[in-house]
Amino acid sequence: MTIDKISKIIENIRAEGQQKIEAFKKAHGLKHPGEIGSLYEKLTQNMISYGVPFDWQLKVTSGFIKNNDDSLSKQIDVLS
Repeated sequence: MTIDKISKIIENIRAEGQQKIEAFKKAHGLKHPGEIGSLYEKLTQNMISYGVPFDWQLKVTSGFIKNNDDSLSKQIDVLS
């Protein structure tokens, strides 16, 4: 499978997932950032499972960035 085909598959999964998330948010009045973030994390994990070789073992991880003045950023999500 070529990278272009994989890219198209992942984009279709992302678009479908985005539509489902928006419909779910609207149907349930979902506005809490943490809950919305969880939905997007799950979508990202699903996209990874289709488009990234299994031996890469990528996952979505949450964390913080420590600034020069020792203060912490807001929570971020990263692929690790």
